[in-house]
Amino acid sequence: MSEQIIIAKSDINEYYNIGKNINQDRVDPHIRAAQVQDLQPILGKPLYYAFIEDYNGTNFATPIYAALFAGKVYKGYDGKDIYFRGVKPMLIAFAYDRLVGGNSIHVTRGGVGKKAKEEVENDTSAEILQMVRSAKSDANQYKHELLDFLNQESANYTLWKGSTEGSGTKTAFNITRSPRHPSIKSY
Repeated sequence: MSEQIIIAKSDINEYYNIGKNINQDRVDPHIRAAQVQDLQPILGKPLYYAFIEDYNGTNFATPIYAALFAGKVYKGYDGKDIYFRGVKPMLIAFAYDRLVGGNSIHVTRGGVGKKAKEEVENDTSAEILQMVRSAKSDANQYKHELLDFLNQESANYTLWKGSTEGSGTKTAFNITRSPRHPSIKSY
């Protein structure tokens, strides 16, 4: 039995434009990787597995997990209402990041290669890199919102072990220019 995935291709298409002719089976490995490699380390294994197991294929059975997935309004540290968007947009951004970054490379019995053009012009490596960076940036913003939410709502999420990572933490980037492509910044 494989691990249940909690979003679908149609969910990704709500936030990012992906082709209608891409099968769900092509997207599922990227969703599963985002769940296991991105979401699980953030939630921690106990909360992650309880969260995933609560999903019945359509929705979450337990209200706290439904709120964790879809979002809710909660009281912040200063008593003001804060809208938490839920795990869903973060997971979508991480899955899209993986889909875009790995979709043009295919492993076949003849070796590893890139798929030939269908009916659209392929983006350049720089454009793909920008799409990946943008999705990763989106995912990290949602991640900080998730950490803030879980830290504030820890009494409701007893499997949450806590973190200080999302509490107003700033991230610094080391920006340099690529010698071959001066318009592309590497972080």
